Amino acid sequence: MRITPTVDAMNEVSAHSSSGHSTHDRLKRIGFIATGARLLQLALRAVVVPISISLLGTNDYGYWLAVGSFATWFTVSDLGIGQLALSQLAERVGADDEAGARNILHLARRLYMSLAAIIAVLFAAGAASSISTRLIIGDRVVAHPGEIDKCFLIVGLCMTVAMAMNAAPLLNNVLLKTERIYIASTVAPLLGLLILALVNGVTHRISLVTYAWIMSLPSAIGAVCQFLFTFRTERRYRPKRQQGRSIALRGLLSSSTSLIVIQLADLAIYFAPSVLIARFWGPGYLTMYGVTASVFMIGVNLCFGWGQPHIAAYAVELQRRRFSWILTQHRSLLQKTGGFMLLVGLFLIALGPPLIRIYTANRVHISRDLVACMAIFYCLIVVSQQNGFLLLGLKMERTRAIIQALNATAMLGGVYLARQLNSFPALFICICITLCFDFIIAARGTRSRLHAAASAVPAQTW
Repeated sequence: MRITPTVDAMNEVSAHSSSGHSTHDRLKRIGFIATGARLLQLALRAVVVPISISLLGTNDYGYWLAVGSFATWFTVSDLGIGQLALSQLAERVGADDEAGARNILHLARRLYMSLAAIIAVLFAAGAASSISTRLIIGDRVVAHPGEIDKCFLIVGLCMTVAMAMNAAPLLNNVLLKTERIYIASTVAPLLGLLILALVNGVTHRISLVTYAWIMSLPSAIGAVCQFLFTFRTERRYRPKRQQGRSIALRGLLSSSTSLIVIQLADLAIYFAPSVLIARFWGPGYLTMYGVTASVFMIGVNLCFGWGQPHIAAYAVELQRRRFSWILTQHRSLLQKTGGFMLLVGLFLIALGPPLIRIYTANRVHISRDLVACMAIFYCLIVVSQQNGFLLLGLKMERTRAIIQALNATAMLGGVYLARQLNSFPALFICICITLCFDFIIAARGTRSRLHAAASAVPAQTW
């Protein structure tokens, strides 16, 4: 028997189709904005790094990189609040449930501010007890050890202010208005560069404490401005307590364990090497690693800017049952970002070592073998990153947590092996092995998730 679709069903399919095209167009616009913002940030960083090394010296700049990485351990991990709230908020926005969206934003704002207050106390305690100095410098003797503690406190407090304002970028991500995020994240380093340039014109040497204020305070100011502007503009989504708050809170925290594991694993992969290299090899080696990694991270951040808005888009389109759009978009994103990082890696293998020497006025030297290992590592990191965006958008937090836990274990094992062999390339070889399995596990899990969802809906919604 032939089944003729009803007018309502056909209208529903048409609505979903137009929604998919609208989402795709907005994602393309965001991609262009993200690329422009990241390129501007690249230009700013290209100017900041040599000025910073000149003002601080190679060792103090290495300590600055270590302090920043150590502080990030406390502030980047929001115990899964961001991703949980993003998923819940995307569902409600996709269903046009403004009251539910306001409720989620109200809860997220309170949780962020509470967590920021707790972390600020931890920063103060860590600085007062000199834990940060002992972890970063180990048994080494430095001229001004108290500066590292003060620098840690300044960076930490500015980061916690930004964390308390995270409800604004959360809403901007879901509404696909991430240009506000990029404006705030670009204006802050621009302001820092202007102040740094003025200081460089007056003196040729500054302390770590002064440098910490110059580089950290603009980010906190930018976060506050973004928060005020977003909720002044999006009045219908202003955080507001609704009935059923306890139910929403339980739903918001239902998958927190997996997301905490993901965030801690991300921190281990991206930031643990900086602290461990500073402790085991000294700040001079960290400057060599940090400058080279920062060049690769430019490409990684560009790919992050292209892919991260897709988390909310995947969640919204999953709610609307547009499975083919999700798969097509993800494949396209993998091809673009993977191909881009491959080109970046080949360019840096060929020209990276001499360019870095010129860039740092002959202060930093790096071997081509290490650049090649880092190129492979960061290509795989980008693939893993895009797979992670898909898994989180499809609410597969547990699968992502398992993958990232394996990757983080390999990274820490690589640090230990590199220490034993006194070889940096060993650090990247270990995690590259596990990253190869990342794609296989993510692909199998994604297919299972989408086929299970597809079997529960009529064929017309494809």
